[in-house]
Amino acid sequence: PVTIVVPKIKTSNQAMLFIDGGSRSSSAYLEEAMEYIAVLTGTTVVHVKNIPSQPIVFKEEVVAVGEEDNFEGEDFFLRSRSEDAIIAYSYDRYIDSYIESDGDPNQEWPLLFPMAKAAVKAMDMTQEILGPDAISGFVVSGASKRGWTTWMTGAVDSRVTAIAPIVINVLNMKDHLMHHRKAYGFWSPAIYDYAQENVFDRLLPTGEGMEVTPEAESLLNFVDPYQYSLRGSYPMPKFMLNATGDEFFVPDTAELYYHDLEGEAHLCYVPNVGHSMGGIDLEGDITDPDNPVGMLLAWYMAVTQNAALPHFTYSFEENGAIKVETDPNNPPVAVRMWQAEQPTEGLRDFRNHKLPQGAWTSTTLTSPSSVYVTPEPEPEANHYTAFFVQLEYENDAELPSGEIQHGVDISFVLRNLLGFDVPNFVFTTGVRVLPETYPEFTGYVANIERPDIVYFDEETLPVVVVYGAPYDMGHYYGQLMANDINAFIPAYLEAYKLHTGMDDAFLTEAWEQAAAVMDDRILQEIEGMADALALLENSVTLEELQLAHAAMLREPLDTWNTATTSVYRGLMSGSDAAHAVTVNGPMARDLHQYQCAVVYIPDKGAPHTVFTYAGLTIGHVAVNLGAISAVEVIEPDSAIPGATNMLAAIRSIMYDSYSLRDAIAAAKAALPGYAATLVLGDGRNELRSALLRTDDTGTLVEERYDLANTVGAGSRGIIYAAIAAVADALKTQIESVVPSGVDINELSAIAGTAPSAQTGSNLLSLVVDADGYDFNIWFSTAQGGTDAGIPGNALNMQLLLP
Repeated sequence: PVTIVVPKIKTSNQAMLFIDGGSRSSSAYLEEAMEYIAVLTGTTVVHVKNIPSQPIVFKEEVVAVGEEDNFEGEDFFLRSRSEDAIIAYSYDRYIDSYIESDGDPNQEWPLLFPMAKAAVKAMDMTQEILGPDAISGFVVSGASKRGWTTWMTGAVDSRVTAIAPIVINVLNMKDHLMHHRKAYGFWSPAIYDYAQENVFDRLLPTGEGMEVTPEAESLLNFVDPYQYSLRGSYPMPKFMLNATGDEFFVPDTAELYYHDLEGEAHLCYVPNVGHSMGGIDLEGDITDPDNPVGMLLAWYMAVTQNAALPHFTYSFEENGAIKVETDPNNPPVAVRMWQAEQPTEGLRDFRNHKLPQGAWTSTTLTSPSSVYVTPEPEPEANHYTAFFVQLEYENDAELPSGEIQHGVDISFVLRNLLGFDVPNFVFTTGVRVLPETYPEFTGYVANIERPDIVYFDEETLPVVVVYGAPYDMGHYYGQLMANDINAFIPAYLEAYKLHTGMDDAFLTEAWEQAAAVMDDRILQEIEGMADALALLENSVTLEELQLAHAAMLREPLDTWNTATTSVYRGLMSGSDAAHAVTVNGPMARDLHQYQCAVVYIPDKGAPHTVFTYAGLTIGHVAVNLGAISAVEVIEPDSAIPGATNMLAAIRSIMYDSYSLRDAIAAAKAALPGYAATLVLGDGRNELRSALLRTDDTGTLVEERYDLANTVGAGSRGIIYAAIAAVADALKTQIESVVPSGVDINELSAIAGTAPSAQTGSNLLSLVVDADGYDFNIWFSTAQGGTDAGIPGNALNMQLLLP
């Protein structure tokens, strides 16, 4: 819908085109804020909403009746997308189309194109309704995705006389994304939609040359405003209104693009606000230099009235200061330095929710000349500080003037009755962060370093967090868990050989066979771990680590067994989806005290947690940030002639899969050569699960997405699996709870009690529950001679990330 507001008294024939969000249910109505802006500025305001048109369901995310266990009589929507989720999907499809077509992508995919087209059509419609001469040009503005659309619209339509993108501090995306990742260690949750589609990882430079892939370069040439600027697409005045505490962007990114912009460009960072900017508030004092609305209107009134804009330049000095050089013929009326210090040691993060309220404070800068230099900030040791300079200037723009009725001038009404006046200009430099180094993301034991997040001690379960390339993550793992690794690996190899009668020669051959097809990232992790341990005396060797992995991949099938129940959508009560897993194993080996959780945060790929044993990179349970979970169920009497289990393949799935379909495709490419069942869950994207079953030859014989009809459930969805000895009892247990819907407590009981949990061998019970931004993994581990039982500890994986 489009609303056009034409004031009775006009100061200019230029109009504001404000691009806004909304949904298909949005109706065309006059918003008071738009009416105020039109009257106050004396310009026509064109308010276009529902950009992009949303929500959108893509046909690729629709399961037709009769397909993939959809027997509910109507098509099943996997996703209904809005906002960034649509843009991310469109970028993903563009990149895929580039690869699939050998460089001839479908250029209709990037969503910003139809978003900009909608803005162009709104201008067309306005001129058609008001007449071709009623509007001499459009000043385009919008926030967030609409700010991105503002940039795109300005690049393609000559009627655009100025642009004011709001909270879209994203230009020079290649360098911006690198900076973001180095500052935070991973992506901010606000942009998880892009991480979920593996978009931003694919836009990062690859290799030492720091070049992006051809498909990434192609997309960036279309959607990065910086590329348009380098081509001379923005000669018009530009006003970039940014938030210091924006949840989407790192604040100090202006240096990556601002000085390269052609033509007139002004920055304005607003302190102590996040991405929402606090909303549009015209009831406040718009002449207050801290009011974002006044900041925008001051610039807008000037450009529509052809009033002069002030000019200044700034630079970041080698000593850490910011120097601002102003025009001595047009000095600012006030100059302030805004500064905030991050109170958490080592954290380079100035998002609003990561700072105390009101953390940004100002001090006045004075100068006997036209040059202003900030004091050199001295951040506390191991802390980061951020600062910028704000300049306030008088504004020569005027309020509308003219009789509205009975000889009353509108300027009198605005100024004396409504309390409005022309706000001063408020512009800023870019934000500078000191020290100019990135945090070191290496590794730590979360029980010790993050007791605010991990509430249980190491005796319950050590939680190790490691960052970086695969080799580096393995190295940090080895450093942090050296004592447990040196205790577990020899003991495990001895127990395995005693139980199986196998020797080192068998394990060496098994390792060679497994390594030949194993994900190279896992091999690098093991090498990194070995190199870290080699720095210590009397540590296990690379060969011992390899043999231990071979042993875990070739464990006798009567030694370990798993059971799993995954519930989602209509059958899940209080959450969208959850996945319960029970691991039963050789408790008599007395090695369960070496269980641990390793949280991998790779340079590229999905962060994921593996529940395993000290020194192993594979485990019976794993889950990644997309809430993709995987567990293999193998019958004790299955024959494995020279085959290994799927634990290594599950790690690859964790690295690369962001949706259930991704995980299924990866699993099908690595099916075992024996009878087994693999259950995959997706708790954040498709919100469903799947079961893949192979026969004795390793042939896929069953692929299921819902077993609700097998347990008498009237709605989707549930997947469950266990060894034959307990499968019927598990089914009976599930049938007793599904009529009222399954909640987390009931699912935890299924995981921690019989038949899934077997007395005397229940080593681990857990439930994965990703609900919004929370990502709780509820678990219990065997302690001493006591079974794990019902999960009672919570590990919020989300809180270990930015």
